[in-house]
Order: sequence, then C-alpha cells, then structure tokens
Amino acid sequence: MPAKRDLGAALGRNLPKQDIQRGAPFHLSPTLEQDAAAINSLHPSAPAEDHTSAQVHKSAETAVIKRTSQGQRLRVDLMREMKRIAFEDERKLYEVMEEAMEQYIERRRAAGE
Repeated sequence: MPAKRDLGAALGRNLPKQDIQRGAPFHLSPTLEQDAAAINSLHPSAPAEDHTSAQVHKSAETAVIKRTSQGQRLRVDLMREMKRIAFEDERKLYEVMEEAMEQYIERRRAAGE
C-alpha cells in the first residue's frame, strides 16, 4: 500500500502542492460587564440589569445572602418529597429545603431555651 504522500501518484495524478492556509481569526465573546457596557452605550435610556444567580440573592432588608454547594448525601425518599413540595408550591427546591432547615433550627432553639 502506498504512503499518503504517494497517493496522488498511485491514482495517476500529480496533485499540485498547496501551502496550508489559515482561516479568519475568531474572537471569544466579551465578558458580562463588557456586554452590559456595550448595551448601555447603544441604549443609554435602558435600565442596567442586575444579574443574580441561585447562589447569591439580594433581599430588601439585608445585604447579600451567600449560598454554597455542599454535596450532601440525602435519602432518596426525603428528596422526592421535597421536590414534590417544591413543584406543588411552584418554588425552587433550595427554597423549600432552606425553609425546612430554618424551622428545624428554630424548634431546636426553642427547646433549648
């Protein structure tokens, strides 16, 4: 079997040798701040967006609530029930879990005092 460089000769053709050509350069998308600045420069009357995630929310009466991902191993039956409650109440799962933990902590404090 002929080598790849001899393929043209094996096929009975002499293919012209071509140089490798580079394509057009690509650009990565700018950061969120640059996007917001670009939007605001195009539409100065547009309100600035306040981007938050599930991990950090701003509430009216407090500063910033930080959330962390712990990766606990929880019982499947308890998680299924918590998900059902969250679905029925049209809430996020972490909100239902936080409420349950807050109630538990309050009961413990009341029993201890």
